[in-house]
Amino acid sequence: MASDDFMIDDLEIGFGGGPPAGAYKAEFLGVKRTEHPDFGPGLRFEFRVIDGAHAGSVAAITTGAKPTPANKAGRVIAQILGAAVAGGNKANLSGAVGKAYLIVCEATPSGKGTKISSIVAQ
Repeated sequence: MASDDFMIDDLEIGFGGGPPAGAYKAEFLGVKRTEHPDFGPGLRFEFRVIDGAHAGSVAAITTGAKPTPANKAGRVIAQILGAAVAGGNKANLSGAVGKAYLIVCEATPSGKGTKISSIVAQ
């Protein structure tokens, strides 16, 4: 028998990091350099959800530190810019900061949070 001291109904389950899996309207915050103990240097692209129940949540995708047209970092940059990127060029993302995007978040393999799987300019 449950005691009044215990909460057993409608417990909110946290996601560990970022909004739950789903599609969100979000603004691009920018990109940060990161350092992972196992994977080394990387880039972290961050977006803030701007509509709905999860407004204010920050979602991110982390990639390797050296973008190419064929790797994850290059694909993320292309999605943010809305155009393919070519090797040998520089990408300037400052004009994208504050712009709205549709992002899709999926659960991480560990189940401890979510990561961005798709970015579409609005």
